Amino acid sequence: MKIKHTYAGRQFFWDESQDPDSYIYYRFAGKGMFRREAEDIPPEEISNAVHEILTNSISLNYDDLIRDTARIFGFERLGDSVRASMIRGIDKAVSRGFARMEGDRVSTANAGLIDHIQPVRLT
Repeated sequence: MKIKHTYAGRQFFWDESQDPDSYIYYRFAGKGMFRREAEDIPPEEISNAVHEILTNSISLNYDDLIRDTARIFGFERLGDSVRASMIRGIDKAVSRGFARMEGDRVSTANAGLIDHIQPVRLT
């Protein structure tokens, strides 16, 4: 049985052994490697990348965070779908307690909450 979560009309399926809310990985695209479509990346996974970026940067302008997060997943250009997917991930990071909005900036929140986020290279 798969666990299904829906965001903005998009369905994401998780193995029953995985809890999306406690998932600690994100799969990044290395140079010249396979890259998923932005719409296919679950917000939980994007939120993990956001958490790691903010842990290293403390605080970023909202648009810079969108751009930096997109780059981790192999996107150099911010089209509408890439931007929307990254925003969903940032929103998820806020709801998971990884980040907080401060005007036009996003800052780390509870940096030690998950100190074992694991990047995994796509193959």
